[in-house]
Amino acid sequence: AAQKEQAKTLLEQSRQNSATVREEMKKNREALSAAIKANNPSQIQQLSREQGELRGKLLTMRADTRAKFVAILTPEQKTRFEANKERMKERWEQRSRSRDEQ
Repeated sequence: AAQKEQAKTLLEQSRQNSATVREEMKKNREALSAAIKANNPSQIQQLSREQGELRGKLLTMRADTRAKFVAILTPEQKTRFEANKERMKERWEQRSRSRDEQ
């Protein structure tokens, strides 16, 4: 029960912390769309660079959360977590292959 609460708190904190970055990404995408419609190459380049930086920031936050989550798991749970992750990766690859074949 304590572990579940710890995980819940961790994930909620992560969601709150990443909300600002996700909102910045949304505003950036909207601005980028406007820059594309206006055919403004310098603004497109700047906004694209900013979007990349925001994605990197979000990826770092997610990786940090995942590392903290895995750290609270028991060895058995870590094994199951990795197995589930591997299964999801295989499904993703199968979907990618089937889309490529169409």
